[in-house]
Amino acid sequence: MKKVLFVLLITLNVFSQEGTIDPTFNATDLGYRFGDGVDSYVRTACKQADGKIIIGGDNFNNMPSNIARYNADGTLDETFNIGTGADNAILSIDIQADGKILVGGLFSSFNEENYWGLVRLNLDGSIDNTFNANLNGAVSKIKILVGGKILVGGTFSTVDGVTSNRLVKLNNDGSLDTNFNIGTGFNNAVLSIKEQPDQKILIGGSFTTFNSFTQNKITRLNSDGSLDNTFTIGTGFNSTVWDIDLQNDKIIAIGSFSSYNLTSSNRIVRLNSTGTLDASFNIGSGFDNTCSTVKVLNDDSILVGGTFNNFNNVERNLIVKLNNDGSLNTGFNLGGIALEGASSYTLRVYTILPLSNDESFIGGFFPHFNTIYRNGVMTIENNGTITDFNNGTGLNGSGVTPRKLLKSYDDKYIILGRFDKYNGQTNKNIVKVNNDGSIDTSFNSGSGANFLIYDADIQNNNKIIIGGGFTKYN
Repeated sequence: MKKVLFVLLITLNVFSQEGTIDPTFNATDLGYRFGDGVDSYVRTACKQADGKIIIGGDNFNNMPSNIARYNADGTLDETFNIGTGADNAILSIDIQADGKILVGGLFSSFNEENYWGLVRLNLDGSIDNTFNANLNGAVSKIKILVGGKILVGGTFSTVDGVTSNRLVKLNNDGSLDTNFNIGTGFNNAVLSIKEQPDQKILIGGSFTTFNSFTQNKITRLNSDGSLDNTFTIGTGFNSTVWDIDLQNDKIIAIGSFSSYNLTSSNRIVRLNSTGTLDASFNIGSGFDNTCSTVKVLNDDSILVGGTFNNFNNVERNLIVKLNNDGSLNTGFNLGGIALEGASSYTLRVYTILPLSNDESFIGGFFPHFNTIYRNGVMTIENNGTITDFNNGTGLNGSGVTPRKLLKSYDDKYIILGRFDKYNGQTNKNIVKVNNDGSIDTSFNSGSGANFLIYDADIQNNNKIIIGGGFTKYN
């Protein structure tokens, strides 16, 4: 059972501003490696019909099952009963029309049952044993097609003992669709699958051939699995394609590449429907590092996430919004990123999931954006939201760890834990703030506690009892 460290309910008025974080999503989470957020990579996310969000990833110390479900407000859904979950990374999730959940990744077992790379769950998180597809390798991408059949891509080479190199089409029960024929298939990993409105299928990854034809990192197949010869890519990409999305009849591809068909294009391109480069898509110098995920919004603007720190020589950390022509949307800026202490992990946005016309879910590995802790999961307004609760630069110091929030008798808020400053002012491990986020200067803690405050409560006489690792107070 999850330990609830604190719960704070605040009703706020919101106003529109480009690219700011939605503070109402998982607002009770404590932050970096504490609370019910995740402490490592979120690699995939999917939204159920009831608005709940399922995430998958790996290296979670506080969520070793590698999968979780959140309610629409960002709180953990503890009715999702996945037992011990996956024994290794989850890379892709998709939800069928009947609500059943397809989960793919690097795992070899799920809830201590043998399932290599692919499993189907019931709505409550239990394993659906009626779905049987026996793969001999990892699954990177699951895509439910129009009509309900399932495309699965990854690094496997056989399914149910039948050769199917890196791509397979399954019927609803997990059996092979024998009408889908890819010949010798792909020579390396399939990482992205996108179905077009005409049911042709775009495939991206690290492969260089398909069915013995040279196809560098991207190709398009007909619905029966044969190569679509009308899609001409020339020499293709010089490095991996991680994700693909459609912008009307155009194709947006992102990855770690720096050129397409011998033309420089750093980590993002727009292609015409025939596979030729769309030269009107103007990204300037592009991205300085890998792009991992892309989503085209309803207004044809583009959200891109990855490991980058600038786009076209303008600082933008891990996530950026582009206009429909590829230029930077300068009003969208989630601010800076930082990580307390040494870390072997690369900060990254792995997944973007549009929730509505106005809001998107973001998953990856990031302690916070612009000093607002979100710990790998957050929602943002596509056109931005702000609130009159303004914590400025928030909590600062070595090993910042907010451990407790209390609502005081006068409807103000007391923050306790480990920190040196709040909004630039010295407040050692305890501070009281007004409803608008400003410091309540009438609360005089002096030099405060000399070490971490673990817990606290307010008595009926409004006095506060605190406990922790400190040896002195003021």
